[in-house]
This record gives sequence, C-alpha cells and structure tokens, in this order.
Amino acid sequence: KAASKLHKGENTVYVAYKGNLLEYVGITNDFMRREKEWEGIRNIMEYVPGVDREGARFIEQAVIDTFGMKKNGGILSNVINSIGRRNPIYSKYQRFYKSIRK
Repeated sequence: KAASKLHKGENTVYVAYKGNLLEYVGITNDFMRREKEWEGIRNIMEYVPGVDREGARFIEQAVIDTFGMKKNGGILSNVINSIGRRNPIYSKYQRFYKSIRK
C-alpha cells in the first residue's frame, strides 16, 4: 500500500527465496532479463513492479532494514544498502520507512 504513494516508473523490486526463507532483494528495469540471469541460481519473483528508481530504492532499503543483511546478523545476502546514511535522500527515505512501519 505504501508503494502506491510512490511515483510510477519502469523499475521492479524483486525478491528471492531459498526454500521458504527470504534471501535477497533487488531492483531491475527488465524483470524478464533478470529472471534469466538468475536462472539456476535463485528463483526470483516480482515484489513491487512499476515504480521509479527512487521509489524502488526506498522499497529495497525498507526490506533490507526490516530483515537485515547476513553480515550484520540478518537474513539477506545483500551486501550493500540501497540508500546509505550519507546519501542525500536518506532523510526522505526515513520518512517513507516510518510511514510504512506504523
């Protein structure tokens, strides 16, 4: 529902599961191509399609913040944040994240 407030665009946020466990979150502007790239490595599925790049980064970072990266004790194999604390849009992202965590 929070994604409906984001600008429309050509990007898709996708997720990958290992068994029943969420394992990875990513962004692509061509889901079918990305699906082929991951074939045999990860089974991916669309999570939020049709958002602009900034919105996709907000969603990706929200998933990372919710589930955490393995290197920090979480479950995701992602190795970098989509929006780091020093990023100029970080405060805008924080407002978005707080709005979806209510």
